[in-house]
This record gives sequence, structure tokens and C-alpha cells, in this order.
Amino acid sequence: GGTPKTLDFAGLTILAENLKAPTVNSKCYEGNNNQSCTHGRLYTIVDAYEACPTGWHLMDSVEYKTIENMARNYSGRFHTVDIFDSGNSAWQAASSGKNNDDVYGIGIFGTGYCDATGKCDYSMRESYLWTTDVVDLSTVYAVHHTYERKTEIVRMNPNAYLGARCVKDH
Repeated sequence: GGTPKTLDFAGLTILAENLKAPTVNSKCYEGNNNQSCTHGRLYTIVDAYEACPTGWHLMDSVEYKTIENMARNYSGRFHTVDIFDSGNSAWQAASSGKNNDDVYGIGIFGTGYCDATGKCDYSMRESYLWTTDVVDLSTVYAVHHTYERKTEIVRMNPNAYLGARCVKDH
């Protein structure tokens, strides 16, 4: 995995790239080491918690919203396109013709996800990142980003494989 890039933004120190630390159950998108492992590994929720470095934790939905609100304050607007990294092959060209420019250095990549059965989808089109928003062992949430400038909090199966970002403990 190497030393992850960090970014101070919105009063938080965040990883400026998806986690790449291997864990017992983490994987690359469909086992393709040239795809998601380049832009981060995919984890179950339990493995995502374990993958954050010491002194860091998975982001929660409030921290994601803090970043979104700060980006809106800087530019007077906010589109998720502003945090997507188009300088790489991790986003598929959309029919809408929108260009993705990571103007803040946050680097959200379209790494897709794999469901609990191992079926993978949405590579280069969507990003799913675990949050610490957990109600119980079967009710966990993720931030879902699409190329079409849409961000939402979605309920996910805890055994699905998603990307992960960490924020430094205060």
C-alpha cells in the first residue's frame, strides 16, 4: 500500500486516496490488480475498520457532509464532480459529457463494489465508501458517488466489498 496521501480540508485531515492496506478479506475489483487495487482495495465493513491506520478512523456521514459543505463554501456551489479525479482511468466517460476535475485533491475514484456473493459491478462508473454509520450488524451505510454528480448515503450489506477512506482522530 505505501504511505497514503493526506489532505487537510474542512478542518479534517483525510486520506486523499482510497485505502490500499491488505486485510484478511479485502480484495481488488474482480481480482484485477490493475483496477481497484491501483485506486484502493475493497473491504467488508469489518475489514474497513481494521484497515485504517492507527490514529485514524473510517469517515462517518457527518464528516463527508462537512467536506461537501466546505467545498460548496469555497466555490459557491458543490457538485460531486469537484471531488472526482479525472486525471486517471478510474472514471468511465459519461454520455453527458461532463468532465470530472478533482479541484480539491480529494480524489474519489470509480472503483465500483462487489456484493456479498463476489459479483462485482460499477467499476469506473460509481464509488461506494464505507461510513461508520452503523445501526446494528445488518444495518450499515456507505457514501455512494456517481459520475453524474450524485452523492447519497445508502444502506449496504455488511458483507459487500466497498472502498474506504479514513480521517485522522482529533
